[in-house]
Amino acid sequence: MKNTLKLIASIAILTMLSACASINHSVLAPQDELALQDMQTRDFESNQKIAFASVLSVLQDVGYIVEAADGNSGLITAKSPSSSGISYNLLWGFGKKNAQTRVTAFVEPIGSEISKIRLNFVTNTADTNLYGASSVDKPLEDPAVYNAVFERVAEAIFVRQSLTE
Repeated sequence: MKNTLKLIASIAILTMLSACASINHSVLAPQDELALQDMQTRDFESNQKIAFASVLSVLQDVGYIVEAADGNSGLITAKSPSSSGISYNLLWGFGKKNAQTRVTAFVEPIGSEISKIRLNFVTNTADTNLYGASSVDKPLEDPAVYNAVFERVAEAIFVRQSLTE
């Protein structure tokens, strides 16, 4: 009976620790926040309507599934297809790992012919196992990703503006 009680207590403690381990509060220093915002934002010589349509089409072109898009507010939310696999941990055994990237885009008119576009990519990794689930959201901080998307947005804006002239 005593050994059974110890086993149950050990399992309860491991379960609580695994739940605590899933909490991930990423706090960036103010200068890092500003650098991230600068990386995520670009101004384009375009009206809001053309800029919005360009961002929307680029996200679709690179494989994102658009969940919501509102031209009046300038907000777009989209997600990548998820990738999943099997994970293994010595303490918890086999589990399932799922990863997905979400993006929000905000297209804001600055005057009649300038649009400010901000993209925010966040990667979500979720693990499930015998003892529960954990999920971690992490902002994408790779400047090359943002630069590549903004280059495609600039090309899409150029094409759309050429068609309207």
